[in-house]
Amino acid sequence: MTNTSRTLLFVGLASALSGQVAVAQTTGDSGANRLEEVMVTAQRRSQNLQEVPVAVTSFTNRQLEAAQIREAGDLVRFVPSLTGGINVGTGGAISFFMRGLGSTEQVATFDVPVALYVDEIYIARQSVNNVSMFDVERVEVLRGPQGTLFGRNSTGGAVSISMAKPGNELGGFVEAGVGSWGRQTIRGSLDIPVSDTVLTKFSGFYLEDDGYARSTTLDERVNSEKNWGVRAATTVMLNDRVTWDLSYDYIDSDRTTLGFLPFDPEYRTRTGLALTDCDSSIIDTFLNEQQGNCSNIRTGGITSNLNWEMDWATLNVITGYRHTDQSFALDFQIGPNTAGPLGGFMIANEVDHDQFTQEFKLVGNTDRLSWVAGAFYLYEDSTTDALDSFGFATAFPLGLLLGHKRLENETDSLAFYLQGDYRLTDSLELTLGGRYTDETKEVDFTSLIRNSYPASFIPAFAPPDLLPTSANMVAAGIPLKQDETQFSPRVALTYTMNDDLLFFASATNGFKSGGWNARANSAPLNSDFGPEEAWSYEVGMKSEWLDGNLRLNLTGYFLEVEDLQVLSGFESPTGIEFLTQNAADLEAMGLEFEIAYAPLANLEFFINGSVSDGGEYKNIPPLLGAGGVPCSATPEPLNCTTEDDDPVRFPEQQVNAGVSYSVPVGAGELVFNGALSYQSSYWSSTYNDLGTVTGVPVGSDTPVTADFSETGDTTMVNIGATYAAPSEQWTATLECQNCSNEYFFTSSLAGTGYPVLPRWVNFRVRYNF
Repeated sequence: MTNTSRTLLFVGLASALSGQVAVAQTTGDSGANRLEEVMVTAQRRSQNLQEVPVAVTSFTNRQLEAAQIREAGDLVRFVPSLTGGINVGTGGAISFFMRGLGSTEQVATFDVPVALYVDEIYIARQSVNNVSMFDVERVEVLRGPQGTLFGRNSTGGAVSISMAKPGNELGGFVEAGVGSWGRQTIRGSLDIPVSDTVLTKFSGFYLEDDGYARSTTLDERVNSEKNWGVRAATTVMLNDRVTWDLSYDYIDSDRTTLGFLPFDPEYRTRTGLALTDCDSSIIDTFLNEQQGNCSNIRTGGITSNLNWEMDWATLNVITGYRHTDQSFALDFQIGPNTAGPLGGFMIANEVDHDQFTQEFKLVGNTDRLSWVAGAFYLYEDSTTDALDSFGFATAFPLGLLLGHKRLENETDSLAFYLQGDYRLTDSLELTLGGRYTDETKEVDFTSLIRNSYPASFIPAFAPPDLLPTSANMVAAGIPLKQDETQFSPRVALTYTMNDDLLFFASATNGFKSGGWNARANSAPLNSDFGPEEAWSYEVGMKSEWLDGNLRLNLTGYFLEVEDLQVLSGFESPTGIEFLTQNAADLEAMGLEFEIAYAPLANLEFFINGSVSDGGEYKNIPPLLGAGGVPCSATPEPLNCTTEDDDPVRFPEQQVNAGVSYSVPVGAGELVFNGALSYQSSYWSSTYNDLGTVTGVPVGSDTPVTADFSETGDTTMVNIGATYAAPSEQWTATLECQNCSNEYFFTSSLAGTGYPVLPRWVNFRVRYNF
């Protein structure tokens, strides 16, 4: 992009409407100001959305219900510039991509650039980021680097979830539902005030279904789900100035998402690996009983937030601890032998992860200065036992054991941050901020190869001097420790023309930590990679019109990323390998818009979306692809990223629109909700020179060509209707997701695709007391 075109972009955007809009609820008043004021904590303090110079989308609990956002992954169809889908294999992990920045890898040596926070606690692992929205007060999605205040790896953006706090009156709700694929759900919450100063809340959910896909080999349902979770929270008012919020949550999730060959019938898998329950000994279960195709995550955590309102500032002492056990054994169906009893390419992992965070946050203000300062500490400790196997032949059912190792890694990260908003005049405000981070990461690799294995398996491990052990990695010149210090600044200028019109311009920096390629079964391939750094330059304006009934905002951005971490997977003679490198820089620019309009007290519209150039890779050094062939060759070999490739999961257009309309029915009310989401085509793989694949469908002799790594233009529709009895004592809801039953892949891995869920119809009844 030339300097002239860049200047024209920002001059044009500065004269347009810019900012962010949340879909707000009507007040029920037929007069002015039908859009509710939206409060956000995008700058780590409570502010009106329309006064914050940050690109942020906010959802209340009621809006989450109306939009059928049941888990974090559902956000990708309602937030500008946000894409993604369930990660390959495990349903607890979502690959979020924001403005072209994201990660498809959930192994513990990788960090994600779209960070997740729950009650201000950073959730480090992607494997548990698909949070169930069963006890939520508010969700905020921040776009662009959040290097200062949400600084942990937030080069792409951040998802901040605020859980519901205990109420001061006895009450709650219980809800039950039934739906497609035999799904059954129940959830509820109960507020019990022990006294005027001690409030408690107890919540829980359970859901189960039979699975939306089928194995053509085993003739049984797959991709089923069985989840349950509980949460207990208390608020203790120690005195007039000190409040202590404490909560505990635990979730047990069995959710497998096997992929499909794109030329096979929809939602039909060829895997011949028998299903089993996933537990902590899944590696032995696969070896000794030849069963797998399961994924289980058990995660629990404690959150503590002590709030002390002093005369000169408010101090928050925020403490979080989380433990996660993850087990999975999944057939990724690479190769021609997936119908065998050992599947195709099979990965079994047993993961034990602990994280501890401690933060001290100070918030204060004077007549002209508002400021936030703090210190943040993170400690992570993770152990992963991994087994890789490749199905050798259907007629001769043996498996090649490619790797059996243990990965242990630790992270120590300490940061200090400060941001101030100073009013230069009554209309002009200057924001200056920065965050200093000092971080250390360490890894240790150990071989778990046994003296003998069951007769169904043939050891095919790398030679002893190439096994993925710490000693072999050091011999290959790969460091086992990374030390990194970073300073991430932010500057913004905000001009408030009047109560309804605000302009801003900002420059924000963020970085994402380095790591190691930890999936490979050869020491030299477990190479290290460094951090990536992003600068985002934004202009915008937030506005309200028609007596507050129309909210119209846009954000324009130009993004520059250095040392982009690019991940790709490729098939090798011994299975599949993964390799991440700081292989490119990235430049992108775009425009995001959000509109909410309530012309009547019972009618509301929203529309949001983004337009971008899709991004460009820059400054890629000469690389070699599969087989040692230069990436400059034609056709381009596997495992290559070149400047001719398009960044992944970065559609050039997104439009999301919806409507809510209510009418009285007897003494109650009937509310209709509908939403439509459109995304233009994008690539789901860094190897994007071939968007289709040809093969012979199961049960056929005729080859067909099907879309694969290039996802075409897609449109999805959700609709719902809710009847609410007087005073909303009870409600009944009928809803449908993906009503047009669209089928397309959001993720792909070396020939296997992972699509959106099929059409899902659900009926639920809720009783409030």
